Amino acid sequence: MENETVTDAMWAEYKADMEKAGKRDGKNAAEWATQDLWGGRTTRGEKETAQRFLDGIEECDPEIMDLIPHLDLSGQWANGVTEEDVLANCDVDVEGTDPEDLEELIEAYRDAYDGAALEEIERSARAFLDD
Repeated sequence: MENETVTDAMWAEYKADMEKAGKRDGKNAAEWATQDLWGGRTTRGEKETAQRFLDGIEECDPEIMDLIPHLDLSGQWANGVTEEDVLANCDVDVEGTDPEDLEELIEAYRDAYDGAALEEIERSARAFLDD
């Protein structure tokens, strides 16, 4: 895509790609987390934990909210996701794009990731308690 002019339609497609990828990845991260909370890798206190998460989400309890997966681009973890990994979800020319525009794409991914993770944790907890 070298030296290609990015149209509004292309930019909208890039953002849509980032949002789609963020939702997918956030949901996947939450699905993994629930296995340790009330899923197949835990054997006691699952119902209490699920209810505690629902209550904590409702009350925006920071202790609970901090346990919900969120996008971490800090680089503090080996094999952690990087900005470059995130930007690979769309066909943007990273080298030829303004850094502020790239940040807009990363934020679209982050918002979708964090929102999908929260939604999946809440959905999973409700489904677990309804069984």
